[in-house]
Amino acid sequence: MLNRNKRGIALNLKTEGGRRVLRRMIAGADALTENYRLGTMEKLGFGDQTLKEDNPGLIYCSISGYGRTGPCADKGGFDLIAQGLAGLMSMTGDPGQAPIKAGSPIADINAGIARRPGVRHAAAERRPGDRSVRERLQAYPRAGISRPLLTAGRATNASSARVTCGKPAMPTRSAAS
Repeated sequence: MLNRNKRGIALNLKTEGGRRVLRRMIAGADALTENYRLGTMEKLGFGDQTLKEDNPGLIYCSISGYGRTGPCADKGGFDLIAQGLAGLMSMTGDPGQAPIKAGSPIADINAGIARRPGVRHAAAERRPGDRSVRERLQAYPRAGISRPLLTAGRATNASSARVTCGKPAMPTRSAAS
């Protein structure tokens, strides 16, 4: 399922040649998905205004670990951290032992899967002459989508009082509930 029938290209966007190739690709694209830290696209010369000029109808999907506003907006998002912050790691491993990561990069996978309907909806709603649409997703809440799949009836004793980036962590089930 993952990466089936995909074609890939590696571009060094820190070089003029790499940026030139991406600009040509964007000019003919329906959508662009990126997952850089806040401000990286702008530093590379691909901010909102530039993208609108290059392709007025472009659907721009920006996936980030913590969103584009708030106390953690400037932090990089990594699957392992998202699993921990979302409470997924509290459901893995043996009782009484330290939590361990899920076997697959589930937060990254879910962020990619969750972006698809948003981009498709934006494409369906787009009218001729529309300006670009920017769709934003956060990987951290998407990691929580996986929790029911991973628990499969398993109860944990994890604390739900943890605080992450100034906000309470997503609650986890306890053995008493």
